[in-house]
Order: sequence, then structure tokens, then C-alpha cells
Amino acid sequence: ILVIALIVLLAFASCVQEVVEEEDPLPATSKTTTTAAPESAFPDVEIGSTVFLYVSGGEALLLATEKEYWRELTKTLQARDWEGILELSTQGKIFSASNNAEARVLDISGWLPPLYRVRVLTGENSGRSGWIPGEFIKTK
Repeated sequence: ILVIALIVLLAFASCVQEVVEEEDPLPATSKTTTTAAPESAFPDVEIGSTVFLYVSGGEALLLATEKEYWRELTKTLQARDWEGILELSTQGKIFSASNNAEARVLDISGWLPPLYRVRVLTGENSGRSGWIPGEFIKTK
């Protein structure tokens, strides 16, 4: 299981690195407010929408169980702290979902990029909910 987790993390880390470099997904002004994503960015994604979780070239994605844990996850991935990733998982702060898993949008926070709370409907960890940036969500 540890080997599989590290393979998934390596594939996911490169995608998350791009998100972190673009912009912090949790600006200070969006921590307590929930807003809809701008129509031009994600026109078909709103609360209640069915979406798919997707990362190019990976078998699984990581989701944070709380918004504030997403920032912790991205910093841990930036540092390539694989033991830290396993620690976050053991603490229940993150979990994985199968690539292309179907999910339902439960909440949307921020907008550059938006952070989505989704419930995983299929595949690994079906039934769990977590937060993930819009870059890892597709509608078809």
C-alpha cells in the first residue's frame, strides 16, 4: 500500500505544483465566504452538479477533508515531503479518489482558482467528501 501511495503522490505532486505556483487557492478574503465560480471559468459547475475528478497521467487524486488542510497538503507536496503526506493521510486530513471518479459538488469557495467541496460517488473512497481545486474537476 505504501508503494502505491507514493506512486500516486508522485503523479499528483506535479499537477499540484502547477496549481500552487499559479495562485494560492485560499486567499485570506475567501476563508469564511462561499461564492459561485465565475461563469467564464467553470460555466457548468455549480452546487449540486455532477463532475469527474481528473488528473492527467495519474491513477488517483488527493482531496483534503477540510479547506485549511488543502493549503497544508500543497505545501507538503511542494516540499516533496512524502513522509508528511503519509502523516496527513494517517491523521485523516487527506484521502485519495480514483482518477475519473464521479463526484457531486457540495460547496464552492473562492474563484482564482475556485476550491470545490465534493462527495466522491464512485471508485476509491466512494461516499467521502473533500476539497479540491477546480483544475482537477471536469464536467464530461
